[in-house]
Amino acid sequence: MLEIAEASGARLVNRDRMWHYTEGIQNWNPVWENHGIRILPGPSSIWLNAKGERFRAPDMPGFDTLSTLRAIQKTGFSHSWFILTEKIIEKEFALSGSEQNPDLTGKSVKQVAKRLLPGAPAPVQAFINHGKDFVVAHSLSTLFIK
Repeated sequence: MLEIAEASGARLVNRDRMWHYTEGIQNWNPVWENHGIRILPGPSSIWLNAKGERFRAPDMPGFDTLSTLRAIQKTGFSHSWFILTEKIIEKEFALSGSEQNPDLTGKSVKQVAKRLLPGAPAPVQAFINHGKDFVVAHSLSTLFIK
């Protein structure tokens, strides 16, 4: 995509840099190969490293990504865990990207108002249903068994 942008006359800045979103998940319905989506969690979710330990400041979602990336890598694993309830995912959880927020990108007040209804927004629910990075359980004990 960078070459296409340059061929179209764009001037790229910081081309040598890569953005890391430690709150990223694999897109179950990718637009391009290896397409990921960034989680935009609210304050109530619990973020744990792969060993089950809570992250400490500044290693918080959306705060200091490079520090968080180092903290994740120090565990010897390349993953972490967000733990949240159904109510939290309905009210506080969002996914980055225009295709994940058609109500906002479509500038539809009617569609945005649907966010007030019970249940997760449709794009979030699709990730719950199809995303391989989501594990759903009805209790903590069954969650940990999975």
